[in-house]
Amino acid sequence: MIDVHCHLADPKIFSDFSGVITRSVEKGVSKFIQGGVGPDDWNRQKEIKSKYPNETFTCFGLHPYWISSHSHGECAEALLDLELILGHTDFMGELGLDFREKIVGAKKAQQILYFEKQLDMAVRFKKIVVFHFVRCHDKSIDILNRIKPPLGGFVHAFNSDYKVAQKYLDLGLLLSVGGPLLRENNRPLHETIKKIPLDRLLLESDSPDQAPPSRGVKLNEPWTVLEVATKVAELRGITSEEVWDAVKRNSSQWGHSLNL
Repeated sequence: MIDVHCHLADPKIFSDFSGVITRSVEKGVSKFIQGGVGPDDWNRQKEIKSKYPNETFTCFGLHPYWISSHSHGECAEALLDLELILGHTDFMGELGLDFREKIVGAKKAQQILYFEKQLDMAVRFKKIVVFHFVRCHDKSIDILNRIKPPLGGFVHAFNSDYKVAQKYLDLGLLLSVGGPLLRENNRPLHETIKKIPLDRLLLESDSPDQAPPSRGVKLNEPWTVLEVATKVAELRGITSEEVWDAVKRNSSQWGHSLNL
C-alpha cells in the first residue's frame, strides 16, 4: 500500500526516518511519495532515497510556505537550483497557493509568481505535479486553466466541498485525502468522498502533520493512511480492499518506471 504524500524529510521526524518507514512497512504501507518544501528539504529527501531507493519517491518544489517566508531574491535563486535537479526527481511539488493570512501575509503576489514559474517548469520537464491549495481555489483554478502540466498530478490534502472538487476533476487532476477526513464534523468532505469517482481518489497521511484523532498529540506517521482508507470505505459502503485496489490502479497511471 502507498502513502502518496508524506514529509519524511521534515525536521520533526527526519532523525528517525528509518524508524518511521519500518513501522509503516510492518503495518503494510510500503511506498512513500514525499512532499517537497525547499532546498534543505530536497537534500534530506536525497539522503532518504539513497537508503530506501525502492520504497521512497522524491518530490522537489517550492512550497507556498517557503515562498512566503523568503525574499524574492532567495526564491529566484532556489528556482534556479530546482531547475538543475528537476530532471532527477520522481515528482514535482509541492507547489501551489495558500492564502491563509498567517501564511501569505503580504506575499500573495510572490506566491502567484512562483507558482506560475514552477508550472512553466513542470510543462517543460513533463513532471507529475503535487499541488497544495488552501483558500485560493478560484485563483488556482484560473491559473491551471492557463498553464496545464501535460502529465497532470494531484491535489494533496483536499478538504473542500464537491463543487470545488469537480473543478479540479474537470482539469484532469486526482484528489488525495488524509487526516481531515477522520474528523466526525467534516461533513462537506464526507459528502465529497461519497460522490467523486473512485478512479480519481488517492490517500495520504501528510505526516508528520494532519494526525488523525487516534494519535492524540503524537506526530503523525504514514501508516495512519490505513485509517483514512477505512473511513473512505465506510462512507462509500465498500470494503477497504476495494479502496486500496482503486488507489493502486490510480497511482499506477504514473508509469511502471516508478515501481508503484
